[in-house]
Amino acid sequence: MKRSGPLRRTTPLAKMSKKRRAEYAQRMNLRRDVFEQADYRCQAAAIVPQVVCFGGLDAHEITPRATHPGAHLDPNVVIAICRGHHTWAHENPADAYAYGLLVRRVDNG
Repeated sequence: MKRSGPLRRTTPLAKMSKKRRAEYAQRMNLRRDVFEQADYRCQAAAIVPQVVCFGGLDAHEITPRATHPGAHLDPNVVIAICRGHHTWAHENPADAYAYGLLVRRVDNG
């Protein structure tokens, strides 16, 4: 029996899903608001001074999307931090939880 191999796609994959595309404008507005509220400065610089700030600002969700669906669109859980602190928070989750840069869940009540 001759095998033909895996099927090939006839159209390229979309760079962004339809769901994310629909949320894109809301996410960009949230980022702008968070950055303006933080005066375009890293909010983690005072909390974790031993980490050097570098790179641009990121909109960082302090709760994982798995435990808080829609966290990337919730202004209560998004903070502005630099690329250095963002990388540090995800490479050192135990310390980031201790400093409050990551939290397990947020009460919405």
